[in-house]
Parts: sequence; structure tokens; C-alpha cells
Amino acid sequence: MQQASDNQSKAEADKQTAQTAKDEATAESASHQKDADKAQTDIDAADKQTTDAQKKADQADTAISDAQKKAGRADADAKQAASDKAAAEKELAEAKKQQASTTGDKTKADEAVNAAQAKLDAAKQAEAKALEAKQKADAKVEQLSKDDGGLSDLAAKLEAAKKAAA
Repeated sequence: MQQASDNQSKAEADKQTAQTAKDEATAESASHQKDADKAQTDIDAADKQTTDAQKKADQADTAISDAQKKAGRADADAKQAASDKAAAEKELAEAKKQQASTTGDKTKADEAVNAAQAKLDAAKQAEAKALEAKQKADAKVEQLSKDDGGLSDLAAKLEAAKKAAA
């Protein structure tokens, strides 16, 4: 009977030890699950940051593209203004030549010279405005290109952090 009592006491002690081990394992499992949940939350946050950075980079690319189109149009306008200026200079030279060779109808030649001079002045102003617009557009493209570089670097860093977390 003593043996049965000793066996029962040992079985109770073994049961208590097993229950303690089970409780510790359950607590450790819960801790690991909590760590896994936190890691997933961090990965999700990194994904969102990467997506946001990519959106900003895409917006910057669009702004650069738009600015490049404006710069192209400004360049074409500047070329047209230069062409108009050259034509006005030619017309002025022709009018001055006519003025110099005309002996009888000096007034008509003077009017032609004045009209050609006015066209030349207008063409010079248009050329100056077109060149200024081109310079502004080129500066905008350059600034946007610089700004985009920072967004691309940020997106790359966030992507690397996301991969490291996974």
C-alpha cells in the first residue's frame, strides 16, 4: 500500500512538472506569436512607405515630363522667334537699301524702313520672351530632376528595409 501511495505521489509530482512545462511553452508560443505579429506590422508599414515613396517618385516623373514638354515648346518658340528676327533683319536691310537708292520717293522708303524696324523690334522682344520662357522651363526640369533623385533613393532604402524585415 505504501508503494501505491509513493507511486501516486510521484505521478502527482510528474503531472505538476508536465503542467508547468506546458504553461511555459504556451507563454513562449504566445510571445513568439506577438513578435511575429509585430514583424508583420513593421513589414506592412514598410510596404506602405515604399508605395507612398513610389507614388511620389511617379508624380515627380510626371512633373519632369510635363516640364520637359514645356521646355521643348519654349525651345521651338525661341527658334521661331529667332527665325522671325532674321526675316525682319533681312526686310530692314532691304528697306535701307531701297532707301539709299531711291531718289524720288523718299517718304515711301522711310515708311518701309520704319515698318521694318518696328517688326524687328517686335521680333527681338518676342525672341527675348521666348528665351526667358525656355530658361525657366529648363531650370524647372533641372530642379524637378534633382528632387526626383531623393525620392528614388528613399524608395530604394524602404524596399531594402522591407526585404531585410521579411
